[in-house]
Amino acid sequence: MKTIEEYENVANLEGPWWSLSRPARREEKMTPCEDPLEIPWDLSDWIDRYTLLDWVEEEVGKLDWNNPELIEALRQEPDFRPRMLLTLVTYGHLTQVFGSEELEDKCYSDPVFRSICEGRQPEARDLARFRRENRGLIKVLIAPVLLRAVRRHFSLENDLLPAGLKKFVVDNAVERLDFARHMDCQITPE
Repeated sequence: MKTIEEYENVANLEGPWWSLSRPARREEKMTPCEDPLEIPWDLSDWIDRYTLLDWVEEEVGKLDWNNPELIEALRQEPDFRPRMLLTLVTYGHLTQVFGSEELEDKCYSDPVFRSICEGRQPEARDLARFRRENRGLIKVLIAPVLLRAVRRHFSLENDLLPAGLKKFVVDNAVERLDFARHMDCQITPE
C-alpha cells in the first residue's frame, strides 16, 4: 500500500484516485481506487438546492459591499444589482444552468431562481455581459462552494484534504465558466 506522500502528484486525475468514502488522516495509508473523482455538473445531486443557495449567498456576502467605488457606482446606476447577478450566475453554474438564455428562462420557471431575482428577472444579454466582465470573481465564488460540497458529500468536514483536491476543484470551476462562455458565444452584446 502507498502512503499519501506517494500520491502527492495527482494533477493527472486520469490515473488511480483514492477512495474518499471516509475521512483520511495524514498518517493513514490510503487505498487507490480505479475511478477518478467526479463532481456532478448539477451539485443538487449531492446537496439540497436551498442549502446550495445559502452557501452561494454566504460566499457573495463575504465580498466587500461597503467599497466606496461600488457604493458610488450603485448610486449612479440604481437598477444595477451586482449581488443578485453574482448569486444568480454562481448558483446557475453550480446547478448545470450555464447559458444566459437558459438562466433567464429559469428565472421565470424555477422557484429557486425566481427567489434570487426577487421578481426582477435579468435579460440573457445582460447576464452574458455580466459574466464576461466578472469571470474571475465568479470563479472565486464557485470554487469554495464546490469544495464545501465535496467535503460534505465525502464526510471530510474537518479533515485534511487529499493532495491536489483544491486544484481539482478550481479547475472544475474554470471548466464550468468555459462551458458557459461557449454557450453564450452567439449572444451579441449591446
